[in-house]
Amino acid sequence: MEVWLSYKAYNVKLTAGAKREFYEKTKKDLIGSIQELMLCFIEGGKGAFKSQIEARKVLSEVDAVYLLHSIIKASNPNIPIEEIEDAIARSPWRMVEGGSDKCQPWPVVIHQVGLDYDDMIGGVVPAKKLEANILDLLGQNQQG
Repeated sequence: MEVWLSYKAYNVKLTAGAKREFYEKTKKDLIGSIQELMLCFIEGGKGAFKSQIEARKVLSEVDAVYLLHSIIKASNPNIPIEEIEDAIARSPWRMVEGGSDKCQPWPVVIHQVGLDYDDMIGGVVPAKKLEANILDLLGQNQQG
């Protein structure tokens, strides 16, 4: 997946390590934080300024920096947190109508991460399967 912050593209991954790092810094659940922010956009829609204000009540700008840095760092560990802080500080306060998706407010960016993640895992992630040797052991235990 990819996000754009202040006209720069970043690859992102919602890994266990990213979730753990976000939790260690904020004591909040990464996926839960994204979902809470997404709820703010259900009523008003992605472009509604009120939705963005509500999203900022759910997730502070500081926590947004930690969230975005943790999922960006999962793809590129060399990105310093200061780069993400700067990108968020330079992002607009409200969605730019008719503008580029490459420079949108951080609540809109995180909302899009949630939508993309939902699309990615929505039925396309195969279920984990036990390895054949474990199944063989289980079968032997049942037989004898």
